[in-house]
Amino acid sequence: MKNLRTYKDRLFITNFKTKSHKFFTRKSFFVLILYILIFATAFSFAFYDFFPRVTNLQVGSISQENIIAKRTVSFVDTNKTNELREKIAESVSPVYRFDTKKQQVVSNNIDKFFSDLINVVSLNAKEDEKKSMLDNILGNNSQYTTLILKENVENLNKLKTYIYDSTYKLMITGVRSDELSQAIKIGSDDIKNSNFNDQEKSFLIYVLEKFLQPNLIYDSAATENAKEEIMKSVPSVKITIQEGSIVVNKGDKITQDNIEILQALGLVRSRDAWKSILNIIFLIFISIGVSYLSIIKSKVVNDKNLIKKTAEFLITFAITYLLASSIKGISYYIIPIPLFAMILFEFTDFPTTLILSIAFLLIVSIPINMSPILILTLLLSIVIYLIALRKTSRISTFIYAGIIGGGIFSIATLLSNLSAKEALSSSLLNSIFSFTNFFISTIIAIGFVYILEHVFNEVTDIRLLELSDTKNPLLKELLLKASGTYQHSMMVANMASNAAEAIGANELLTKVGAYYHDIGKMIHPYYFTENQQMIPNIHNNLSPNLSKTVIINHIKDGVQLARQYKLPDEIIKFVATHHGRTVVSYFYHKAKEHDPNLSKEDFRYPGPLPESKETAILMLADAIEAASHSIEEMDYGKIEDLANSIIQDRVTDGQLDQSEITFSELKIIKESFVKNLISLYHKREKYPDGKENKG
Repeated sequence: MKNLRTYKDRLFITNFKTKSHKFFTRKSFFVLILYILIFATAFSFAFYDFFPRVTNLQVGSISQENIIAKRTVSFVDTNKTNELREKIAESVSPVYRFDTKKQQVVSNNIDKFFSDLINVVSLNAKEDEKKSMLDNILGNNSQYTTLILKENVENLNKLKTYIYDSTYKLMITGVRSDELSQAIKIGSDDIKNSNFNDQEKSFLIYVLEKFLQPNLIYDSAATENAKEEIMKSVPSVKITIQEGSIVVNKGDKITQDNIEILQALGLVRSRDAWKSILNIIFLIFISIGVSYLSIIKSKVVNDKNLIKKTAEFLITFAITYLLASSIKGISYYIIPIPLFAMILFEFTDFPTTLILSIAFLLIVSIPINMSPILILTLLLSIVIYLIALRKTSRISTFIYAGIIGGGIFSIATLLSNLSAKEALSSSLLNSIFSFTNFFISTIIAIGFVYILEHVFNEVTDIRLLELSDTKNPLLKELLLKASGTYQHSMMVANMASNAAEAIGANELLTKVGAYYHDIGKMIHPYYFTENQQMIPNIHNNLSPNLSKTVIINHIKDGVQLARQYKLPDEIIKFVATHHGRTVVSYFYHKAKEHDPNLSKEDFRYPGPLPESKETAILMLADAIEAASHSIEEMDYGKIEDLANSIIQDRVTDGQLDQSEITFSELKIIKESFVKNLISLYHKREKYPDGKENKG
């Protein structure tokens, strides 16, 4: 099975030759001018900051002149902002949470404690034995041992009930660990005011101190979250420097605050300023160039999605460039250049991805003086990764390609480091970084592509592979509720995808679209012939108008189900267009027997018509596969006549007018259909004993 990516690669040159006239359409020319203006404006603002009038000022140096602001500027003072936020965060009260289990733990402990005492008191044993047992329970506290020996069971239960209530009242309002002693004091004061005698009061205080536990637990995470929230709410400290004001006086020692002000005014030049300017220039040319690269591939980009495709590139560029800028100080070997290629590869073709990856590699590598050997090994690894991923058959292929690319990069890094006389430990660490770069980038890319394809409602290989899994909940539901329709869809998918490949259309998209095109039949499965194997034809008892309504409604039901299951728009088009505006012929002719003046338009599907070659192929495959079951003695001539008849009918009826499909392609499609059906329904030879050849 060849996928979306292989298909786009195959069409790269063809589309360049046949669609190049679109370069200078009014809309594409307007978009190009718009891009140039936008990026030129951005470049102008960025360029301005790299031509300051004061240079080489550092913290601690002495200003040789008065520095005056040439314009009014406002900027965020990060140091003062952080100081203010930290100060306010310190005022946040600690967050505590109730431990609901503590109350039960305390109650259980008290209950066991008093049960043990009551059991000892109730024993028919000598007093010395009881005393010894009580000493074990009370920790050799002779005062309380003597008291318990004198108490009866009834009074001990009163003491237990009282201490139950006392701990409950204290814990219901919450007891913090740093306030435990205060809670015990409050409970002790209540005990002292009770009606028990002094010895019993002392014993109750002992029990309270022994068993009371804090049930308000300090929640460090919640406290930190509260601090973070309050810090977020604190507005940034903005400093405004008015035009004409003196920023630094002559002879002043330069401070960090001075540096921040000078940077805001664009009065400090970095030694790497020209490298940054070069990066900006590259960014402009790449951003404008991606429009050209997208426009010349009409199967990837059209007038409707030009902006969307450009946005996908710019988002990918921005995210990976910012990520690269933020972590390049750790190690050159973990700069996520492979991530850029991995993401972009899902939205464009091999040549474009390779070209843009090389450009991105240069943009990132120039400012940090990346070695040529590292650039070449990284580029080689990316190329190998892209080649490994060109024929995607399952999600695991992405992981496999990442391991292959990471392995190549890791080995190349190790060898190049050792040949450069790097220490073994350093070489091994760089090698690990190299492999980790590819592997982690693969995982991130899958997730990032998933987000982008849903945000922009794109159909990538990843999404098509996900939808092509027959274990998909919607397909499993189709098999369960309408097994005949499921089998029909699988057969149509096989026919349609083979025909799509034969004419250079997107076979994977066609196959997935075919899988889901009849999901609307799940709503009323037994109204469709393929699901009536074991039951009488329901339509025998219905009027033609009612039958027509049920049949036609499977389109609307299918679209609703597709949206409910969040299928992409490209797949929903297959559901909505696979009957186009054709007539439900059987019920139309049956109804016309009773009403000769009946309009054919009343028995047409609502449409729309197929707008792509892929949806047109599905329409034809669906009709021909369904009609082929009516042929009693299957042979090549009958199947070919059937296919010719249906294709001619669709062409004459205008059902393919919006699909841009050609007559030469229709001929190839017909031949592919006939070949598939002959293979499917081939006649088995019979042997003299009457048995069929099972081959």
